[in-house]
Amino acid sequence: MRVIKIFNAKRAAVIAFCAVLSVLACLRSGILVGSETDVSGTFSQASEYEVRSRLLIEAVNKVGVCEPERAVNVWANGLMQRNAAMQYSVMTRALKAQYVKDLEISAPNWVTGVSSPWINGYEVLKAQKQNDNSYLFELRISTASSAGPAGDYNAKLAVTREDGFWRIARLSTDEGLLPYTGFRDTKAGTSALLAD
Repeated sequence: MRVIKIFNAKRAAVIAFCAVLSVLACLRSGILVGSETDVSGTFSQASEYEVRSRLLIEAVNKVGVCEPERAVNVWANGLMQRNAAMQYSVMTRALKAQYVKDLEISAPNWVTGVSSPWINGYEVLKAQKQNDNSYLFELRISTASSAGPAGDYNAKLAVTREDGFWRIARLSTDEGLLPYTGFRDTKAGTSALLAD
């Protein structure tokens, strides 16, 4: 089981790395510079880091994963790596908007979680196809500290198609998982799909 978790973590990291490389290639070639993004003159109005951040966020919004399970894997690996950008990358537009607002308060540097206990693994307990464009996943997320296992938390994720990619539209978590996600409420993008 541990080997599978490590393999899935490495595979998600490779997917995220490929997405970043794609973004950088698009930026380099000018594909993402168009009617939505005008970078001319922006250096006089913002720092190079603000411009870079804006461009990267716009680019991430144009890439995604092609399987619903991959959205769950990238999100869960974002928890494990304390990386809000990874979590953000597999969310729908609406959930991203809510997430950015929550991160401004909970994790303005986009580093989520705490140093101890940390997320050390996750298990998909249930994957249920709702229809051709939506799935519901139930996860158990494990934490650990230097003293050993520190407890498990549950999460439900509703994954849907948006712009040709699979993205997380809604999630519901145990309250103890909030610091690890960066959300400020246990139900984000709530809907009937996640009704208790």
